[in-house]
Amino acid sequence: MKDALERYKTCFNIENPIELIDPDQWQADGDTSYYFSDGAILFRNDSEEAHLLPYSFAELKLGINGHSLLAWPRFQREHTEEDFESINLFATLVTPLREAWIYRIMKHFLPPEEFRNEIEDFRYEAGLLRERVEENPGEADIFRRILSLLTYETVLYAVGELEDVAFPHHEHMVPEERLLMDQYVEGLKLFVARDPDINLYTAIADALPLNFSVNIQSLPYPHFEVKARGDNEPQ
Repeated sequence: MKDALERYKTCFNIENPIELIDPDQWQADGDTSYYFSDGAILFRNDSEEAHLLPYSFAELKLGINGHSLLAWPRFQREHTEEDFESINLFATLVTPLREAWIYRIMKHFLPPEEFRNEIEDFRYEAGLLRERVEENPGEADIFRRILSLLTYETVLYAVGELEDVAFPHHEHMVPEERLLMDQYVEGLKLFVARDPDINLYTAIADALPLNFSVNIQSLPYPHFEVKARGDNEPQ
């Protein structure tokens, strides 16, 4: 595991020190790696996770080069039930953009044959998700379609493997929902081609008529503050 870490640290041009933590002492919510704003990087010392290293290092690169919230979105600890629903929606909406940037970074730093392996693995896993959604098209809500079908297409579009992206509408979506999702996808297509920028996450929320606000906070720790709006508050 240590040799693999050093290899990818060099491959992705990451200078930050890395510390291996035994799995039984790991406290980072199940993630393979964790980056702290002071520059420390922790990796779970688990040989079974070694196949995840290219993705993990691309994720690290995204967080180190830009804002830590680009790679690891975190939210306020205190929230209402309405806030929690808004947090879930916001996290879902930024997932395709986040994943697209991670795979763009992999394409830039990995040897071509290794990136090809990564994208083929992604195609396989995303294909399984796609099958699950398509088996029950009427039951697959917008959340699942964004996290599976749309993320799949957005990543392939971002790395030049797909010519265009379209939202996977289903027959139960009303015209207003279809229009809104088409607008959302057009924004994604613009943003994936840009350099990673934390403000593009909030721009996604600002561009849509959502019933919550999103602000970036630095204290007591970097996080998104997502607050549901009241019925009379302007969008």
